[in-house]
Amino acid sequence: SIFIIPSIDDISAQLEESQVILATIKGSPHIGPIKDLVNEWDQNLTLFSYTLEEWMNCQRNWLYLEPIFHSSEIRR
Repeated sequence: SIFIIPSIDDISAQLEESQVILATIKGSPHIGPIKDLVNEWDQNLTLFSYTLEEWMNCQRNWLYLEPIFHSSEIRR
C-alpha cells in the first residue's frame, strides 16, 4: 500500500501561518528568553517545508511513472 497525500492546501496554510507567527516573534524586542527555542522551531518548520516539497515532487513523479511500472511489458 502506498500513502498518497491528496492535497496539501490545509497543511500549507497552517505552515505559512506558523511561519508568520514565528517571524513576528523573532522581530520582538522581548525574544531574549526564548530566542533559542524560536530559532529551533524556525529550523524545524523550514525542514518540514522542504520535506513536504520533496515528498510532493516524489509523489508527482511516482504517480506519473506508476502505470509504466505496472505495464505487463515492463514486468516481463
